[in-house]
Amino acid sequence: MTLPIRVIIPWRTEPTRQAGFEWLLRYYLHRFGDGSVHVQMDDGRGPFNKSRLINDAVGLFPGHVCVISDADAFICDWTLREALRLAGTGNKLILPHYSVCRMTRDQSRRVLRWDPADPVSGKLYRHQRTRACPGGLWVVHADLFNRHRMDERFEGWGCEDTEFLRRIPWRRLPGPLFHIWHAKASKERLKRNRQLLGVAKGRG
Repeated sequence: MTLPIRVIIPWRTEPTRQAGFEWLLRYYLHRFGDGSVHVQMDDGRGPFNKSRLINDAVGLFPGHVCVISDADAFICDWTLREALRLAGTGNKLILPHYSVCRMTRDQSRRVLRWDPADPVSGKLYRHQRTRACPGGLWVVHADLFNRHRMDERFEGWGCEDTEFLRRIPWRRLPGPLFHIWHAKASKERLKRNRQLLGVAKGRG
């Protein structure tokens, strides 16, 4: 039986991210069809809380395989298909990337002029990669996710993904994560988040 797929994108409006966000919506709609993308909108008040947005969104789609994607990231088509197949078993969260390609502003503009329906190759900017990251894009069965859920005490940028991966079984696949350029996010809460991560680890 093929499980239904839902793409979940947590989102707060930010001008330098807007073009990438709109391109990404078309990228997913071409792959999964109308109604496949759920944008979980932030109310714009207080620090951005990605954990809360994702928890609320995934809770709406029991029985689905969820592609949980930052609004500035995408992966190549082969890895996306394989991640969906594996996540459908409900055994592990799939991280479908083992490196990050942080595109420059000019590179991002060039990519965003492409037809988002075209296949994405893992060879794109192949010599411009950094080490793997814990977040960016996950593929996971909603029922597995909902048994663990993200820690909503993390606010702003940093550490929520790392904490979550300590508690949920996961597997990483080969392939790059492509990161669309945008202005740097505020890291004013990073110190607090790191302290919270240490406490969470100590309690683990």
